[in-house]
Amino acid sequence: MTDYYYKIADIPVLVRRDGSCGVRLFGGFESGADPAPQVIAEVYGEDRDSGKCYGIEYCKVPGEYSYVMSSRKYPAVRMLASAAWDRLMIGGCRNAEEGMTELFLTGFYSFASLRGNILMHASAVIWRDEAVVFTAASGTGKTTQAELWKKYKDAAILNGDKVFLECTEKGCSAWGIPWKGSSDYALNRKAELKAVVVLEQAETNTIRRLEGVEALSRVSPHLFWPSWDGKCTGAVMDSCGRLMEQVPVYLLSCRPDQEAVETACGVIWGERLK
Repeated sequence: MTDYYYKIADIPVLVRRDGSCGVRLFGGFESGADPAPQVIAEVYGEDRDSGKCYGIEYCKVPGEYSYVMSSRKYPAVRMLASAAWDRLMIGGCRNAEEGMTELFLTGFYSFASLRGNILMHASAVIWRDEAVVFTAASGTGKTTQAELWKKYKDAAILNGDKVFLECTEKGCSAWGIPWKGSSDYALNRKAELKAVVVLEQAETNTIRRLEGVEALSRVSPHLFWPSWDGKCTGAVMDSCGRLMEQVPVYLLSCRPDQEAVETACGVIWGERLK
């Protein structure tokens, strides 16, 4: 086994890989060796528990590893996870990097959710040292909007597909993570969260502040809910409540052009957080 160290959303991670697993993990998120990693994952090219959980998406079992999970797309890739989600064992990874990283994200997010993190389907940018996230259904233009901010505001793109929102009593921040879907962007940075912007395509560019139930109903479908573990789901619900209390949510009806950027920028930076 070879040890590889990473830091993702400020969480030290140790990945132990055997020689038969040739996938390359998490470029840009490498770190120096940490004597006390919070999450340890073992990754194997071959199946480590053949025949016992084939086709199972997830279930809870007794023993040191309390959860058994498998990739729906790559059912031969399976993960065993401890009850605290700090020990992961993933097998069947040979030539199945997508299945392995999918299960690793499932386990890592479960661990991170208990520490105030929410995984959102969103693109995110950093401008003036603050983060704005753009969320919407796939194909609406999340990455396009982030690229427009990069072009016209010289903003840094934190991620084009997924982002961690760390929400505590002290405030909310956006973290870049290595999972980026089909986008090209995965920046290993953190910034205070300025706003959440829900996107919809329109003929003209307009933006308005969402409040209360409307804000929650527009945002919650784009959160990843760890339904496999009740305590993780409860933690995400608590974090979502803090997000709604601390960060303004806007609906941006827009075209993919510079005016959309200026419309959003003018309102977001022209209004103080409540």
